[in-house]
Amino acid sequence: VPAVTMRTFAEEKRTGTYELLLTSPVRTGEIVAGKFLAAGVFVIVMVALAGIYPLILVFFGNPEIGVMFAGYLGLAFVAVCFVAVGLFTSSLTSNQIIAAISSFGALLLLYVISWPAEAGEVQFAGLLRYLSLPEHFAQMVKGIISTQDIVYFLSLIAVALFLTQRSAESARWR
Repeated sequence: VPAVTMRTFAEEKRTGTYELLLTSPVRTGEIVAGKFLAAGVFVIVMVALAGIYPLILVFFGNPEIGVMFAGYLGLAFVAVCFVAVGLFTSSLTSNQIIAAISSFGALLLLYVISWPAEAGEVQFAGLLRYLSLPEHFAQMVKGIISTQDIVYFLSLIAVALFLTQRSAESARWR
């Protein structure tokens, strides 16, 4: 996903079309929403194409449909969260490679943030576990669709898109 989102804003800045985009008669939030929807739909299509495997499993076996649905729903949430974080990192720089590496770094941080809590007694263990992306995804893979997990994913998407909009808005006034 960082490779998909690395060009969204960084390429606009590098080629000089970012100023043209920001002076167009659309709001900055609409620009961010359009880029988010485009990248999000692309990633969701990639996840949906992997849906052939559960269909094969249903055809030849007797799996639990609910658990598979919850797992794919969790995978879709994770992919869209990755897109939102990738858009944010792309809005910070004009270099695609830096955007991809910083996106990968931010996503890696969301992945390993709970490791200190698992290693021993940490003062903020509950907070670190809540901020960890795999903790919420693991629940959905088990077939448990919790509102806490859905709120986490939607909050992460909203915060990343808000920061992206603020980053693009700040460039408009420079």
